[in-house]
Formats: sequence, structure tokens, C-alpha cells
Amino acid sequence: MISVGVIGFGTFGRFMCSYLKPFCNIGVYDQRPLAEEAGRFGVAFEPVERLAKRPVIIIAVPVQAQEDLLRQMAPVINPLALVVDVSSVKLKPVALMEKHLPATCQILATHPLFGPFSGKHGIAGLTVITWPVRVKPETYAKAKAFLVQTLKLVVKERSPEEHDRQMAHVLALTLFIGRALSQMQIPDSELKTATYQHLIDLENIVRADTPELFRSIQAENPFADEVRQRFLRQLQQIESEMRGEES
Repeated sequence: MISVGVIGFGTFGRFMCSYLKPFCNIGVYDQRPLAEEAGRFGVAFEPVERLAKRPVIIIAVPVQAQEDLLRQMAPVINPLALVVDVSSVKLKPVALMEKHLPATCQILATHPLFGPFSGKHGIAGLTVITWPVRVKPETYAKAKAFLVQTLKLVVKERSPEEHDRQMAHVLALTLFIGRALSQMQIPDSELKTATYQHLIDLENIVRADTPELFRSIQAENPFADEVRQRFLRQLQQIESEMRGEES
């Protein structure tokens, strides 16, 4: 079995481990004292210094915490490790990994386009974005084979810049709207249409996300602010038009 260290045992970290456990010997670390919980989950809770010695290391902590983590790992990491991040943004995590990890480490950037809500009935057929930042061809081929043949995922390659440009709409804008709906507490209704049900579904998805994930997607994607501001300007223009005012 593949020996994997997962750093970050939050909502997504646990969700990911549930699918990796049948195929991997997993150790986990989190800043919170979760040793007992990890044991109930069937994985070992280990210090980050020990996990850093494993051949495959998955970073599943918020982008805001990654630089401190990488600084901590750099002096003790397995020099031949494959380091994989699962962040919802890519430019900043990739830059941090290239800056802090030894040149001998391999780096694979990934973004699973699903989570506990969208993957609650299984992840087969869902999409994961990958980019071989610094990976040997044979290692990358094995990683893709695991994702496609074992986990039954659809792999799409996108550069970190192209990923973040697209995610500024796909994720940042969507979750921005969803957060507004959640704070409005839009009501369910017996008269709801299919379109309104989509809004309720979006609100439910956003409500399940952590504040850290929302901040990462909005603040750490360099293209998200422009998209949000364009959306807000469009709302203001529509409101002005409705009131018969000049835009």
C-alpha cells in the first residue's frame, strides 16, 4: 500500500481520507489535537515531522497557513517525497511549494472539483484538476492512473494561472452569491420553481463550507476581486434601470 501523510484533517481532509484508506497506509496531522478522532476514523495521528518522512505528502490546510507549514516541513521532509496540494486556488500554493520545498522533492498541484456535499453519493465520474509542477514523467503517470483507474475520477490538466482565472467565476463568484443567499436566509417554499430550488441548493452547499475555505477562494485567487466587482457593478446597474434611473 502507498504510504501517505495527510496534513490537515478538517472537513475535506477527512472526506479525502475516506476514499484513500482502502488503498493507502495513511497518517494524518492537524493543528488541533485530534488523535482520538483520527483513531476512530481508522488512521494514525502523527507529528508533522514524522509525516514529512513519508513518500507521498498531501497538503490539505488553508492557503493562509501553508507558508508556515512548508517552512516547518522543509528541514525534515523526505528529500524524494511527492508533495501534493489540494487547494482551491493554485498560483499561490504552487509558488510557496517551489519556494520552500527542496529541489529534490516532486510537486503535483491538484484541485478536486468536489467535496463532501457534491461527493456524498460517491466520487466516480467527478473531476480533479492536475498540473505537474515538478514531477517525473513516470511518477505523474502513476498518479494519474491512480486517480483515473482506481478512484474513477476525470483528470483535466490546467496551468495554475488558467485554473485561477476560470475558478474566479466557477468558484469565487458562485460562492460569493451563495454566501449572500445564506446570510439572507432565503426561505424554502411549497411554490418553489426548479430555478429557485437551485438557489436553495447553492445556499446549502455554501453553508457547509468553512469560513477558511471561503476566504481562501476569495482572497487568495488574484482574479476573484475583479469578477466580484464586475458582478456588483452589474447589480447596481440593473437596480438603477429598474428604478428608471440613468446607469
